[in-house]
Amino acid sequence: MDFADRVGALATRGWTEDRFEGAEDVGVEAVREAARGREREGEGVPGGFRVETDEGESVPRGATAMSLGAGLGVDDFDAVAALGERCNRAGLDVISAGSAVAWAIRAGQEDIVDLDLDFGDDAGARALIDDIVARRTGLGEALADGVDAAAERFGGGGLVPTVKAMELPAYDPRGATSMALAYATSDRGACHRRARPVEQEPFDGPWSPERAAEAVVREQDRRSVLWSLVVDDFAGDVFFDLGAEWLAAVGLDYEPEALRLAGERIWTLTRLFNVREGLAREDDALPSTLREAAGEGGHGGVDADRFSAMLDAYYARRGWGPDGRPTRETVERVGLGDVVDDETPLAESAAVYDPTDSA
Repeated sequence: MDFADRVGALATRGWTEDRFEGAEDVGVEAVREAARGREREGEGVPGGFRVETDEGESVPRGATAMSLGAGLGVDDFDAVAALGERCNRAGLDVISAGSAVAWAIRAGQEDIVDLDLDFGDDAGARALIDDIVARRTGLGEALADGVDAAAERFGGGGLVPTVKAMELPAYDPRGATSMALAYATSDRGACHRRARPVEQEPFDGPWSPERAAEAVVREQDRRSVLWSLVVDDFAGDVFFDLGAEWLAAVGLDYEPEALRLAGERIWTLTRLFNVREGLAREDDALPSTLREAAGEGGHGGVDADRFSAMLDAYYARRGWGPDGRPTRETVERVGLGDVVDDETPLAESAAVYDPTDSA
């Protein structure tokens, strides 16, 4: 939350801004102040992280403050924690819920839907979340199926970004364009758990398309193998050898390079499944919302030609064709030749990225 705000990569008020003036009020320091028993008495180690709300005890994650705080323009920590706990108890993902409410606010402002709700109104946001949970209204019923479903029913498809029908986390790619590539190429739709180059690019960017592609591919492969070891990606950075030493402790001998290849094999297998089911290059898309500047004083929009160059570089780096399909050579190289059926389309040749085309 705090990092994203400082580098101008924090989606704010329905993606109309990339910094939030209330970030400190709902960020990490606010959590530290509000949490009960943060350290176990006399031990000096972390203890409880629970925060009291009217809904009950809540444990606000970063996505709660980002999507339900900055994303909705709510700068009251208790109100953000309560919104998050309401989503938790109802089984709603806080990222998608925040995007759904933000979309509805913007759609109401543009008279696409009949809704009198403004950014910063936490009570109104709570009421709309309840409508979504119960599918109580036509708007709530549509939003229960996601932003794309609501846009298909009412219009307003470019208000809040999605990729493969999944709402974006609040890391705004306009502050780190490699994040646009990470979202677009994620197997399940926009996901910051597949790759987070936004944590690196602001320090030494902007990156070239080749470097963005290399960073995203490396993280996707790395996290694929770590998830297979049941290692959360937020903790996975300590496994510099991809878990080789850990596996050796239980009698399994794997070199880090073999584990890296396993990660690539997992990612390629998932892609093979997706292309068999009809996914293609046009699904690895840059949402139109991100082509626009992030408000007055914010970062400019992600250039469509630059994004296309990053995608070309990504496909070339993976050994996939220009249409996003793995080639037979790549499939054989990662050890998947025996699992590809006749219904799975493959590329005839790998994409070739020419940096002069994007100069």
